[in-house]
Amino acid sequence: MGMTGDMGGAGPQDTEAVIDLTPPAPEPAAPDPGPRWLGPLVVIGLPVALAAVVGTLLYRQLSAPDGTDARACPGSTESLDSATARYGVRLPAGAVDVHYLADPGGAGGAKVPLHLAYRVPRATLDASMEANGLVLRAETSTGWLGASRMCGLEEPSTGVARWTGVLLPTGYPVTGQVSVSGNPDTAQVLLQVGG
Repeated sequence: MGMTGDMGGAGPQDTEAVIDLTPPAPEPAAPDPGPRWLGPLVVIGLPVALAAVVGTLLYRQLSAPDGTDARACPGSTESLDSATARYGVRLPAGAVDVHYLADPGGAGGAKVPLHLAYRVPRATLDASMEANGLVLRAETSTGWLGASRMCGLEEPSTGVARWTGVLLPTGYPVTGQVSVSGNPDTAQVLLQVGG
């Protein structure tokens, strides 16, 4: 028996390396980074907006005497209840649209320690003014006198009637100004105490 080059029944051996011809799988796409302005907006804009909101809230908290009275004008340093009790002012029961500026120490340069503005029904106007010791004077003006720091006053379109008097329980001088322009059923009143 001769040998034919077959050893142990195994076939010819391939000694060459196998080359893979399949294309490589595509790389997963990188996520879109988004607009370039979004990063600086978040880094700069968000803290600025937050600071503006906090600043506004702090200003409102500090401008009202107790932080909750929406009737207080900026610069008020005393609550309305405390100011009316101090000077003996009677706020009428039917008063609406009430605003006040109470600065008894004159810290904001106020020469009048209390300004009080409100609307009352015209039918009760005289009684509410007389309850505060005021008497109607014959003089009128064309606008509100000495109310430059007062908030919530509607600019009168007609003459403003003047009242003067003394608050009965305390003896503080008081002036009143009344405008009947705007709503025909109500009168807008501005009381100035101590000026």
